Amino acid sequence: MDPSSDARFKHAKTGLVFHLLPGVSRSRSRSELLRSKFLVSHFDLDRVGYHIEKIKDAFAELRALSPQSESTYVDEIELLGRLAERARRQGHKSLPQMRALQTRQREVRRERKSLVVDPASQATSQRAALAIPPFLICATECTQAAWKEVMGTDPSHFKGARRPVEGVSWTDAQSFCTRSGFRLPIEAEWEFACRAGTTTKFGFGDSEGDLGRYAWFKGNSGSETKDVAGKLPNAFGLHDMHGNVWEFPARDTPSASRLFFRGGCWKDLAKICDSAFRASTRSGRRGNYLGFRPARSLQGVDPPRTPATSGEKVRTPTPRDYALRFEGFTDKEIRSIVAALQESKGFSKWKDCGRGKIFYVYKCAYVGSAPIERIVKSALARRSLAGCKVCKTAYNSNLQGYNVNIQKR
Repeated sequence: MDPSSDARFKHAKTGLVFHLLPGVSRSRSRSELLRSKFLVSHFDLDRVGYHIEKIKDAFAELRALSPQSESTYVDEIELLGRLAERARRQGHKSLPQMRALQTRQREVRRERKSLVVDPASQATSQRAALAIPPFLICATECTQAAWKEVMGTDPSHFKGARRPVEGVSWTDAQSFCTRSGFRLPIEAEWEFACRAGTTTKFGFGDSEGDLGRYAWFKGNSGSETKDVAGKLPNAFGLHDMHGNVWEFPARDTPSASRLFFRGGCWKDLAKICDSAFRASTRSGRRGNYLGFRPARSLQGVDPPRTPATSGEKVRTPTPRDYALRFEGFTDKEIRSIVAALQESKGFSKWKDCGRGKIFYVYKCAYVGSAPIERIVKSALARRSLAGCKVCKTAYNSNLQGYNVNIQKR
């Protein structure tokens, strides 16, 4: 059956039922654009410095444009915390700045607590909305039966053909979608499907007391997943948008180092299962609470584009200096590891800082979104030294870089 010919269609191989959602055309508000522009240019700590008054004035301007948005307080608290931590690492000369930043952080926390938020206004300003063309999304989370039909195995902890598949990573979910001709919904599509035309905390209203009619969560799940479609659907006919298992959407951008999952799960409190809540994780993470919901584009209609795919400018990572400290390696092994790292994308400006009684120290600059520890471990594996311990430690003011200790076991 042609998916574009009906509001519903059933996938023959997996048995999953998809609903056609109408999409929506919206543009970003001025406050959302200003907030996005500010965060992209000012969350680079090297450029922000310790100008507390400038930060205070900028966030005050954002709050004037969007007085009901709690996210501006969260963002300012995070930025101040990161600056205070950097000041702490730089030693006694920066202690006055650290204390000033922490004082301002406490002030913002008090302001946030005193904020009276209207739920409807907060929901409509959660994030800038993309224009969403019509698309198909599964009426339920991907079931274990559908997963086994395509992948041949069942990694789930809680077994049951009609239960949602869990114990899968984001990469596993992508593999399933690729083999089946599906895709993961982007976050804007997922939230649009979850809200089902509402601006309330949940897709059915604001009352946590009614959540048990629509979702499996900590209050009624019995500490396990349940069969899909066992609760009432939302206005779009979609089941389990809240609870049962967390759902992976697609990455915001292809280069994003972290992923988000949405909707809450069987072991979460009601407040975690709301339409706007999002939690982050790594792409390889698995758990008996992580699943997904496939989506599908209509023929000839592309999904909404994120900044990385629409030609908009995306901030590139800032170069970071690292001091690689080797313990227990021979000179030959160290040279081999350094050669492997130089082959890795993102490394430059190598400098041998000499050797002490225990450590051989190399200084390098690294530009990339992946954690430095992961890149070093990959280089060690290529040189048959996979059993080594690698950990990033505190800022080294003498070498003006972060220490990365590499210890041979």
